[in-house]
Amino acid sequence: MIPRDQKYMYEWESRRSKGKWKHILLTAVIWGTLLPVIITSFYLARNGELSFGNLFQVIFDDEFLLTWLKYFGGAFLFALVMWHLAKRKYESLRNRQKSDGSNMAH
Repeated sequence: MIPRDQKYMYEWESRRSKGKWKHILLTAVIWGTLLPVIITSFYLARNGELSFGNLFQVIFDDEFLLTWLKYFGGAFLFALVMWHLAKRKYESLRNRQKSDGSNMAH
């Protein structure tokens, strides 16, 4: 097994396997919040209206809540899919490691 695969397995065993929903929700909250704020900042900057006052006015508007919910939902689905793909990769690496270990014994 190459060192990159061993690093991936260590990362999975030490971080991601601790809690599926904790990892997914944390990822969704972080990216679901950062993306609309960054996009809104660029939109305001493009119009020449970027200031903290304008940014906070837009963020605390009721329309932004709907935008945030859409981004949160998208980030949640993305994190869910990525977690399952990572789990599948970890399981395949673990099976390969087991088979390599059994082949070495023979």
